[in-house]
Amino acid sequence: MPTARGPADRRNRIVLPAHLPSGSHDARRWAMILDRWVCQHERHLFDGPGFVWGEFRCPPADGLWRTDNRIREHAVVAFAGSAVRITAGRFDTVATNESVWYSPGVRYRRTMVATRGDHCTFVALSPELAARLRIRPGVQARVCTDRAVMAAYRIRREIACGHPDELALEELALTTLAELSGADEALSGTSKEVEKIKEAIAADPGRQWSLAELAAIAHYSPWFLSRMFPRVTGMSLWAYRRQQRLRASLQEALRPEANLAAVAQRYGFSSHSHYSRVFREAFGCTPSAARDGSARAL
Repeated sequence: MPTARGPADRRNRIVLPAHLPSGSHDARRWAMILDRWVCQHERHLFDGPGFVWGEFRCPPADGLWRTDNRIREHAVVAFAGSAVRITAGRFDTVATNESVWYSPGVRYRRTMVATRGDHCTFVALSPELAARLRIRPGVQARVCTDRAVMAAYRIRREIACGHPDELALEELALTTLAELSGADEALSGTSKEVEKIKEAIAADPGRQWSLAELAAIAHYSPWFLSRMFPRVTGMSLWAYRRQQRLRASLQEALRPEANLAAVAQRYGFSSHSHYSRVFREAFGCTPSAARDGSARAL
């Protein structure tokens, strides 16, 4: 997880915004795919609304094992990819199936447990998001679910594929943080606001919507929208948008003369093969089979 080590780190680190207005069009519109090493230990994968998602590596021979480490100016959530002992004052845990939550500026020590060193996923949080996740001063451990571990793998795989879906990344990251935090925040939104968002997606399903853009329609924060939408609709924003893209594309895709690569591009799919795979998952056959009548039924 991010540490303070010297001037080089200070030059390279990504500074998160102190506040992201829930309904302002000045909010950053897009997730930024970073996928870069900013120092020898930190790889920043992407910058989302109020957070940076990354990976931390500390090999066995590294000097960080022999000195105090300090979290910088933003709270951090880390979930282990390898077992490591974390101590901070009276806090002492071997992080294996826990997520570890650090408040800004906290000092801690790590002790090697796994022979490969410390490999973890970390999320650096803006003050607003840290408050929503109820991060308290010091260091705390909370259960790290199997779904959170799989989410980290999915995010890494999505970025590595070369054509990541930014909305899916943002939504997956925020819902994972909500699950790990255990914060049961009261959701006071209404179905009327959610219907506005559904309408906007359905009206332009091929558009590359960001979470911040959709949240602005209902005057929500991205964090609130990522929790409110599935509670009202029973499905994630990403799944709803994919459903609308597929259904909107059907009429064109099933025409005998259809250019499926062009249809895929028009409705926001990264390629013909991507479109065919998602189509099969939804309808049980490929677009070509549906068009040629070789599929028994959609």
